[in-house]
Amino acid sequence: PIAVAGMGVREAAFVLLFSAVGVSKADATAASLCFLFVQLITAFSGGILQWFETSAYKNNSPLTSD
Repeated sequence: PIAVAGMGVREAAFVLLFSAVGVSKADATAASLCFLFVQLITAFSGGILQWFETSAYKNNSPLTSD
């Protein structure tokens, strides 16, 4: 990787590609940051689920009760 979480590279790519179709640099950068935010929220949610699943297996208890 050449950048942490693709920051900088992603923004530059968004600006380059979106400006080719007439989107302003500010809007392209905002779209890139929104994309990063969605990725981070998704990764964080998956991490929380993984943590709960792992702790349930360590306690020998299922995640749902019958």
